[in-house]
Formats: sequence, structure tokens, C-alpha cells
Amino acid sequence: MLEGDALAQLLPQRYPFLLVDRIQVVEPGRQAIGSKRVTAGEWWCDGSNPAMATLPHSLVIEALAQTTCALLQDRIDAARGGSAYFAAADRVRLRHAARPGETLQLAVTLRSWRRGICRTHGVASVDGRVVASRDADHDPARRP
Repeated sequence: MLEGDALAQLLPQRYPFLLVDRIQVVEPGRQAIGSKRVTAGEWWCDGSNPAMATLPHSLVIEALAQTTCALLQDRIDAARGGSAYFAAADRVRLRHAARPGETLQLAVTLRSWRRGICRTHGVASVDGRVVASRDADHDPARRP
């Protein structure tokens, strides 16, 4: 289970762009599950009407990309400056909205690894209801 400092060491993002609270690597190099507690105090939430606030779908897709970094941590050396760069998103499906007070579950599975590019499938859901899904390409490269 990655959270707090362990998550900060793995991901280059910091507040307010760190969109994952906790990541559990279910099967190293194959599957990872993350979670994000959606709150009304976040920077993207318009405080004028909290009942109508929803987490933007673009941030849900980014949260799936951040979860992918944990999935690939055994294939890239994060301690030496390696990271997985988000390259492309295909078959993006935006279904429902995640609202404050809900916990967004982020499930990412490795589909293939060819020529240094990995393809993943991610599904974000709240209480079993799919919020968004996507296939994505990531380029695990070493930072200059």
C-alpha cells in the first residue's frame, strides 16, 4: 500500500495536482488499484453550490494516469529519476460524475508492453458505478 510519503516519492506530482490518495499494487507489473476521496474543499470545486459540484472528468483521467505509475514501478527505476509519461488516451468513455463525499476507485491493468511503450486499461468507479474508462499509452523513460 502506497500513501503519504511513499506516494510522494513515486509520483512527481504535488498538491494540488496529486490526484490519488492511496494506491495498492495488487499484482506487480499487472494490476494496481488506487483511491481518491472527493471532497468539497478541493481547488476545482466551485464553492457557490456544493450540491452541484462534480470532479472534472479530465482530472479523473489524470488520476488513472497517476495510478499507472505505481503499476509500472517495478519496470522503471523511480528512485533514479524514472517516470512513466502519459502519451495518449484512446477509447475514453465518460459515464457518470464523482461528487464530493464519494470515494473514487481507480483500477488500472497492463494490457501490453511493446517497443518501450506500455498500453494500459483503466476504469474509475464510485460504488460500482463506472465514472470513466480509457485505454492509454505510457512511455516509461528516464528524466534528463
